[in-house]
Amino acid sequence: MEQSLDNLNEMLFNGILIVLPFVDRRTSSADQHLFFGNLKSMRTFLDRLHDLKLNEVALRKIEISENNLRVKVETLGPGPYFRNCLLRKGNDPISLIAEVKSRAPGRKNVERLDPETLVYDFEKGGAKAISVLTDESWFGGSLETLVKVSAVTTLPLLHKEFIVTSYQLLEG
Repeated sequence: MEQSLDNLNEMLFNGILIVLPFVDRRTSSADQHLFFGNLKSMRTFLDRLHDLKLNEVALRKIEISENNLRVKVETLGPGPYFRNCLLRKGNDPISLIAEVKSRAPGRKNVERLDPETLVYDFEKGGAKAISVLTDESWFGGSLETLVKVSAVTTLPLLHKEFIVTSYQLLEG
């Protein structure tokens, strides 16, 4: 089913309800406990994450308005059909989505990320798509990294981010 850009907020809200243990503040606390158990610390983390992302987006909107961004998106040609790129044919090896990220909480992190070389290696290794982590706070990513990766590959890209606004979807 094709969705218009005007429906992004509705799609996003539904996506968060499905993907994250997002608590609708209109729901009574008794109902929330019934569905999610005692997730007070999780809600606190998600609330902080949500606020952080809203602040990041507000700063980016100063540089480029949502209307200008929407115009840019509407002039883009179609990208590769993600699903078809991942489907295996005959005896093809497994379809892999390789990920570009410079750090992860609690793990050994990359000192200097070279996304162009990394993507070249991923393609040489048979990756069928590239996931680019753009969250700066926890994973050290950026939209700039997504732009660099986009410039050096024709593989489908997955903009991996904590998405809380339709503006972020347009950015990706």
